[in-house]
Amino acid sequence: MAANFALVTALAIVTKLSSSVDDVAWLLPYMQAETALVNAALYICLMQAVVWTAVAASLLGREGIGSLVTDAGYWTAERVLSVASGCLLACFTVYLFYDWYTDEEEDENDDDEPQAEEVDHLGPRPHDR
Repeated sequence: MAANFALVTALAIVTKLSSSVDDVAWLLPYMQAETALVNAALYICLMQAVVWTAVAASLLGREGIGSLVTDAGYWTAERVLSVASGCLLACFTVYLFYDWYTDEEEDENDDDEPQAEEVDHLGPRPHDR
């Protein structure tokens, strides 16, 4: 039993490290600090909170929708939740695109005006001579 748990834990760690290296990259500075153990414990607790919130939302959603629809019909609880989650993901995609698109326009407008660092490298202004 303990060997099985160790194997599953090792596989989970390898999967985490290989599939989401970005988490590892941005967490490294926090792991080198004097409070590395506190930061690690806080990160683990927060990730567990996210996981258990998702599990609770899934179970409550299935039970809530299941009480409204029957398994005999076409629209089962799983199908309703799949359509709802797909719609929410589509809305989130539109939001991310809008945010990216408006940020690009702001960046283009910012390129017209030189930044403070760029002004210093342009040399003295004519009226300063």
